[in-house]
Amino acid sequence: MDIDKIKNNKRTPMVISLIQLYRRAEFDEATIMTQLVDGYSRSFSRDELKFLVDSIK
Repeated sequence: MDIDKIKNNKRTPMVISLIQLYRRAEFDEATIMTQLVDGYSRSFSRDELKFLVDSIK
């Protein structure tokens, strides 16, 4: 996985904000991943999204 690709993706700040919102709403990790994959699978691989979710606790 290329961390620089994630850092340079223009959608990364939006995805980070969504993850933080989902965490505050106490969504479980599976629900968060489902929402992100549905909305951002064209911009991020599943592994990249999983990395972001795991990084933001």
